[in-house]
Amino acid sequence: LVQWRWRAIVAAVLGGGVLALLSVVLVGLGGMRSYLGEIGALDPYRGNGAYLIDPAVMVNWRALLLHVAPSLPEIAGFLLTNILAVGTIGVALLVWRRAINMGQDPFGWPFLVATAATLEGLYQISETFAELQARNIEVVQSAVNRLEKRGMNQTFAAIDPIFVLTGEKLD
Repeated sequence: LVQWRWRAIVAAVLGGGVLALLSVVLVGLGGMRSYLGEIGALDPYRGNGAYLIDPAVMVNWRALLLHVAPSLPEIAGFLLTNILAVGTIGVALLVWRRAINMGQDPFGWPFLVATAATLEGLYQISETFAELQARNIEVVQSAVNRLEKRGMNQTFAAIDPIFVLTGEKLD
């Protein structure tokens, strides 16, 4: 398992390197600098009104820092946000690894959650839940709607509805 994990990490790093190299070949170094500059301008630490991004209303470390220390310099806020994010991932991995080493379910919750965007996916998930003997299954449909004129009325038409299925797995 450990050997497979390192192979996957090496493959991901090599794949990213190949994509970066192909990008440089296609657009040149100047094009890459320009692209990275646009990405950086899209979401600076305090947000960018031109793109309607307001980090203060987000639920993340950056929003917390903006509320707790609003006068924090941009680079310090950026670095602290990233350190906290990496630290959060590290703590999650430690907890997960400890649970595995103790022979427990690493997630510790007896719940199953899956999403589907097609009827086929919904059917496949319901079959899987049946195989796992899931109980108390709930299906919630989340959708973004657009007003469309149909005849004399305007109706809400779903755009890419998503189904969220949850259930309790038996031990």
